[in-house]
Amino acid sequence: MLQIAVEQDEYVPNTSRVFLAGLLDWSGDERPTGEAIAGAGLLDQGKAHVKTVTATGGAILGHRPLEDDQLRPFTWVTHRGGGTVHLYEGLSRLRAASDDERDSMPAMATWGHTFIQALANRRLADH
Repeated sequence: MLQIAVEQDEYVPNTSRVFLAGLLDWSGDERPTGEAIAGAGLLDQGKAHVKTVTATGGAILGHRPLEDDQLRPFTWVTHRGGGTVHLYEGLSRLRAASDDERDSMPAMATWGHTFIQALANRRLADH
């Protein structure tokens, strides 16, 4: 869990059920601990429902501040076209995106309950 929404807007719901999930560059035989994931980089992020945690057999095991590893949510845009496109850092709106940002930056993603598991398995298979 990278971030929860503080302010609700049309692109980011402020609920107790949606959060910004992140896939870290970490794997191990044991469940992750704060010490085990220290220094792991962020590979991908997406908005997810809390059911993602249980649907993948996981659990919330603790808390490790992102700042400890100089991690920040990625910057992305709300969408590609049609109306004002906004630039966000994770779930925090920064401003309206420039045309270049709109065209070049990744667009916000909402992950299904088991998407992060499929993404992790694909990355492991590629290595």
